[in-house]
Amino acid sequence: MSPLAIYSTRWICLRHFGGLLLLAFLCTALVTGTGCSSSGARDVVSGKVTVSGQNVSSGQIKFLKDGKEAAMGPILNGDYQIENPPKGEVDVVITGQLGGEGPLKRPPGAVGGAKEGGNLQGDAKSGGVNPPPKYGMPNNGLKFTVTGGKQKKDWDLTP
Repeated sequence: MSPLAIYSTRWICLRHFGGLLLLAFLCTALVTGTGCSSSGARDVVSGKVTVSGQNVSSGQIKFLKDGKEAAMGPILNGDYQIENPPKGEVDVVITGQLGGEGPLKRPPGAVGGAKEGGNLQGDAKSGGVNPPPKYGMPNNGLKFTVTGGKQKKDWDLTP
């Protein structure tokens, strides 16, 4: 048998195997539903994060299980959503985008937006506060029990 015939036979076998592998992957994805929808979350925890009634403008909320980050979600204008969190009791860590406390202040010399020293995310009417730094650390006292399904939990933090 010529070297060209052996090469051609191997190429056909590899192409056939690759096609079967792709077919198996697509069938698995179809059966499990992975990659088929933008919101495939079965369990969701959502709500609002405020400090003394004012919305946390932006940041992150994390659920810790056994001291390790298990799930997280962004906070935007006080609203958050965490998809597929672990079931059971979790510790909650909440951080602001700038890592500070109180209203988000405009840095000196920044261009655009509010006047120097003014709130970046709004004035007293619109809020725009960061959570106090103590909530950004583990063992801050915030706990929640995830039971599954769709749950709502609002957090009103104190300074």
